[in-house]
Amino acid sequence: MNYTKLKALLQSPTWRLNNLYTIVDVKGQTIPFKLNSPQRTLMKNWHPRMLIPKARQHGISTLMCIIILDQLIHFKGVASMPIIDKTIEDAKKKLLMIKLAWDNIDNEELFPDTHEYGKILKKTWTAKFTKTEATFIRDGQTKPSTLFASTSARGGTSQFVFSSELGYTDSTEPEKSKGILSGAYATAHGDTPIVMESTLHCGRSGVMYDLIAKAKEKQDRGDVIAPNEFKFIFLGWQENDTYVDYHPDYKIPVYIQEYFRKLEENTDVKLTLPQKVWYAKHREAYPSWDDMYQEYPTTLDEVLSVGGSGTIYGPQIETLLRDERVQQLTPTPHIPIHAFWDLGFNDGTCCILAQVLEGRIIKILKTWEERKVGPAPIYAEVSKYEACINRKVSTHYLPHDGGAAKGLQGETYEDMFIQMGANVQCIPRAKKVWKGIDYMRRHFKQVWLDSSCTEKISRDDDLYSFLDSLQGYHKKTNGEPAHDKFSHSCDAFRMIGEAQLHGLIYEYEDQGEDSNDPYTYNDFLSY
Repeated sequence: MNYTKLKALLQSPTWRLNNLYTIVDVKGQTIPFKLNSPQRTLMKNWHPRMLIPKARQHGISTLMCIIILDQLIHFKGVASMPIIDKTIEDAKKKLLMIKLAWDNIDNEELFPDTHEYGKILKKTWTAKFTKTEATFIRDGQTKPSTLFASTSARGGTSQFVFSSELGYTDSTEPEKSKGILSGAYATAHGDTPIVMESTLHCGRSGVMYDLIAKAKEKQDRGDVIAPNEFKFIFLGWQENDTYVDYHPDYKIPVYIQEYFRKLEENTDVKLTLPQKVWYAKHREAYPSWDDMYQEYPTTLDEVLSVGGSGTIYGPQIETLLRDERVQQLTPTPHIPIHAFWDLGFNDGTCCILAQVLEGRIIKILKTWEERKVGPAPIYAEVSKYEACINRKVSTHYLPHDGGAAKGLQGETYEDMFIQMGANVQCIPRAKKVWKGIDYMRRHFKQVWLDSSCTEKISRDDDLYSFLDSLQGYHKKTNGEPAHDKFSHSCDAFRMIGEAQLHGLIYEYEDQGEDSNDPYTYNDFLSY
């Protein structure tokens, strides 16, 4: 290739990526790097700040390593570029990918047309690699450019920040995950690229989920995404043109056929038969839809619906949605309506209105949540609901400390509710929080949610619904339920289980219009 033509081609970053660098393929052979279909999609949609929720094995980490090397050796100044991963060993492997690409940049056998340019680059740059760092000193300069493998961002100024598997860190070390984000912002100024790619492991919580949800909200509105704002680029499994399979005798299971039917009805995704066969075989190998959505999502909504490895109600929510038990509900006549509360002046306060029917069917009719206001505003909303349906809430069930915890005026919560005209019962304290949780998990197949439970409400500049809270409720690394934005609604939900475990409410059968509402537990105590 003559010099003039090569010089013109080198102006294109995409051409350089496809013609200068090497990788190791699945067979362990060193081969020239060529963009695959998901990588091409990403390059076409490039944005300085990118969030990349994705299916497995698209080669996005490989692409980022090649881009980092390309940017560094074609950058005229001094650069610092961190490679952040969930473990230091994973970060080291990415640095080795870069070393391989650099070592072979002048390989005549692999690059007969460009190896001479590779030799020029090696004369221009003196590179030294350790296990966790690479330095490149340009001819005539004294200060090196640096690539470093890490599990967090360093201080100083970065010219490119790449973070891999932030979703995993969300699930194992949430505080560290926050530190990675703040460190990236602190070192990357202006429109310096920050790329974060990951599958999600922490359900509807964590840094990666929050960033994607906020970016999605902006993009759905059609807002212009500034260079220093994050844009998400979703790469589903179907982006990979190698994810195909076909056997004439293979029959796609009925439940997976139903998935494809709903997918085509509700989205723009159109799959070929070989793609469907590939997907079906992989789905059969995974224990649940949640696992499949995490590893091989077809849509962004699947990514955002994943319960995560530490979620408490993940499998139960999956079944709830599959069984279509989120519908517009009306109160069943002659069955008591109860209110279940989680209380806190300095935190979140939540109320759930529910009925318990024959067969322990639990109907969630309405939910409210407020921050740092106490129960009075929500109680006013409950009163409006009572007026709307022309029925009164039978009993307001409070947590065990409702009779002891003090409000702003020094009175107990129980006193406050009585003053507001409520029939009140404090639920005795359970020995373990898991008692109520496990009860609700065992009986979740009888839970029905009103469609209002999916309505997203703004709280403290955040946007989520009661269903989001159930999906996002998760365990900390010590195995205990996390106390966060999702836990308030779930604590109120747990009160339903604890009340039933203590025999405070019972399942009722509708006896018809002439029957009277059964006695409440307070009525029983008055005798």
